[in-house]
Amino acid sequence: MSENTQILPRWLTPDDVAKPTNEGGYGIAKQTQAIWRMEGKIPYSKLSSRFVRYDRHELDKWLESHAVVNAQMAKANISGDSNIDKEESIDRKNPKRRRVLSTDQLLKKFGDIE
Repeated sequence: MSENTQILPRWLTPDDVAKPTNEGGYGIAKQTQAIWRMEGKIPYSKLSSRFVRYDRHELDKWLESHAVVNAQMAKANISGDSNIDKEESIDRKNPKRRRVLSTDQLLKKFGDIE
């Protein structure tokens, strides 16, 4: 095992989920977590009236299910064309265009958390 390899716990507290991604968290503020729990938007387990825990595996699935892929990237993935640099250069030329990352790009950018 390399020195940079970190074993991440499966069950997370709201404080753990609020940590930045480079510290093994998800960067979701505790207040946002509370709102999303009340709205039923985020998966969680409630151990008692005071203890909330998040299953890292369920959070990962939830994040993947919310990944947004634009039509051009989806077409490239279906056809097997992985010319992502072309897509990125188009976005740089048009700063008003919203850039959306695929799940693979998110994992590449933030690293695999398992």
